[in-house]
Amino acid sequence: MQFKQIANEPFWKYFERFKGLLAQCPNHGIEKWRLCQALYDGLEYQTKTLLEFMCQGGFLKKNENEGWLLYEELADNTIQWEPTPEKFKTNDPSSSKGGVHSIDANMLPKLN
Repeated sequence: MQFKQIANEPFWKYFERFKGLLAQCPNHGIEKWRLCQALYDGLEYQTKTLLEFMCQGGFLKKNENEGWLLYEELADNTIQWEPTPEKFKTNDPSSSKGGVHSIDANMLPKLN
């Protein structure tokens, strides 16, 4: 019950790690509300603040099913916010590189 979010770990990875541990021991017998509490207690401050913002500061007033649904929603959101290397990689020479944009010479107007 001492599960902690690693520094700078996105919530979705934290949640997946937790669910992975639960899957390793499917007959753990721990009540869902205790699982929700353990997840909450292990959150980094920034993630805890985001979670509280999602429910107007009342996360601990939610029942275990509502809390788990909020965890699922937060995981879905944070995985979408994760930058993917594919978004930044390109073989197109006309793409931006290091904050500098280049334009293909064929696209420039001809000056007389």
